Amino acid sequence: MNAAMAVGLVAGMLGSMASAADRKPVVVTTDIGTEIDDLWAVAHLMLSPELEVKGVVTTHAPNLAAPAAESSSKYAQELMKKLPAKFRAPVMAGSSKPLANLTTPNPIRESTS
Repeated sequence: MNAAMAVGLVAGMLGSMASAADRKPVVVTTDIGTEIDDLWAVAHLMLSPELEVKGVVTTHAPNLAAPAAESSSKYAQELMKKLPAKFRAPVMAGSSKPLANLTTPNPIRESTS
């Protein structure tokens, strides 16, 4: 059984376990694409009957192709395509650079769309 089939099977089993009112809204931040653990973690969160993932924000990682957040976003978007529609969440590329320090945010980049 391949990974896409396994995700679909689990999604079908969990789909009706929790009502929408009982689910906690969350936003996931990840550097998915660097190692397999984030792929499985995001899939688990997306399929969790206790959580309603409102969005996935991808981030920088030293071993992702530049710009890192956009590269990571492509991995997250590919994962979303493998999930049933009701389990999908929007994916947004965050910053491709780490924070300079704990008190200074990175500048907001202009939208290209």
